[in-house]
Amino acid sequence: MTESVAMSRLANDGPATTAALARAEGMKPQSMGTTITPLEDLGIVKRTPHAARHRRPPDACRADAAGCPATQKDREAKRMWLSQAIVVLIGSFMTRLDSTLVNIPLSAFGAATLLPLRAQRAA
Repeated sequence: MTESVAMSRLANDGPATTAALARAEGMKPQSMGTTITPLEDLGIVKRTPHAARHRRPPDACRADAAGCPATQKDREAKRMWLSQAIVVLIGSFMTRLDSTLVNIPLSAFGAATLLPLRAQRAA
């Protein structure tokens, strides 16, 4: 599991213990601890002890305010990239479709089927 997945879960679902994060991702709590530690070192995640427990409490992890804008920027960058990639793919598809329609003889589908498409392209 990467740090970005842990950050995303904390930002979306709110505070959680390391064990709860590990369960949600199907991994061992020790492995999740290894994932969370660098985020804590960077100040992106804060660990606080559970107030209601008297024995050794599990730490609750929460996304720090400094980490959330970075996560939001990453999401926006990914969305922008994806939308641009979709525009390029649709443009490429439409160009191919247009060139294919030009090469289809009108008799293949009947003149009435392709005339509106050819009229649009000519305009």
